[in-house]
Amino acid sequence: MEAKQSSKHEDDDVSLPEDIILEVLVRLPANALCRFRCVSRAWRALICDPGFVAAQRSHAGRLIVGVFGSRPHLKLRVLDMHGNVLRVFKAMHSALLAPTQLGRLICVDRMQRAAIIVDPAAGRVFTVGRNDGSTWSHSSFGRATPSGAYKVLRLHQPIAGGCEVATITDGGAAATTWRQRAPPPLVTSFSSEHKATINGVLYFMPYDTYPRTPGWNRIAAFDLEREVWMETINGPPMGWFEVEQKEWRIALTELKGTLCMVHNIQGPNYLGPYANIWRFIDYNKSVWVKAYMIRLPEECLYIKPLDVLDDGRILLLNTGCSRFILQFFNPSTKAFTDIMEMAEGFTGRMNFYTGSLLSS
Repeated sequence: MEAKQSSKHEDDDVSLPEDIILEVLVRLPANALCRFRCVSRAWRALICDPGFVAAQRSHAGRLIVGVFGSRPHLKLRVLDMHGNVLRVFKAMHSALLAPTQLGRLICVDRMQRAAIIVDPAAGRVFTVGRNDGSTWSHSSFGRATPSGAYKVLRLHQPIAGGCEVATITDGGAAATTWRQRAPPPLVTSFSSEHKATINGVLYFMPYDTYPRTPGWNRIAAFDLEREVWMETINGPPMGWFEVEQKEWRIALTELKGTLCMVHNIQGPNYLGPYANIWRFIDYNKSVWVKAYMIRLPEECLYIKPLDVLDDGRILLLNTGCSRFILQFFNPSTKAFTDIMEMAEGFTGRMNFYTGSLLSS
């Protein structure tokens, strides 16, 4: 009996080498690691180490930010690429994700009900802008270059209402000071599909993108560092065949740090649905090149390209009839590979969170 007790005591004292512990922990999701920081001082020091944070983020892959539910009970969820829910925040009412991948902060535009800034790692949410619903406005978010300051641009409608800019600080809403700036050169769209934020510049499409509307293919650009409107950009050319199609959808997006425009077109029966992805290459001359032409599955209504991987595959969100599927598209083989179907209640509004939930 005594020998057995001694053996059990010896087993309890056995500890794994630190490199083995690290290899195990680095593969766990962030929500579990946040709890494991309470195990011991040594584990807390390891999990909070910047090198460990970077390694865990590399293993975990992308984190998805998506809007789920229905008005007025919308929620913002942070998910991993397996669909596991890591964080949940109340959004309420309308919730449009500001299209940017900035790391630490997320901006959710609630239009006339103001915007909310979310810090997923710290679990902090605060409101910026008016919250009384008396003024119709919409907000966009970005990080100025080269200063690195996080800023919110609020555009008022009608266009004569101008716009305001505020710098987001750690002081939250109480420290937000708005600066009046010149109105935009065109009536901008509030839809997150018609906005993009790239290298410190906010891009906006017009409110009306119907092909026969004058100025439908122009893009306004706002420099967050200088807080001024830049010269308006002409969008990519559209052929008469595409303009004549009755069903099509336009979106702005960022791919590899470059402004891109996506034309989703429901072509005739012999052609079927397809998407053209245009890449913007020359600001001064408004030059675009058609980077991809993708034939879509019959059940697909439209796609939203999200990123281009180093091996050339395109990560995209495929929108069908009441279904949203994350997929890879291989331009070489023309094959689509499903990653996961978004959970029930997903509104189609999503972005990536490039920060780490362990950084708090």
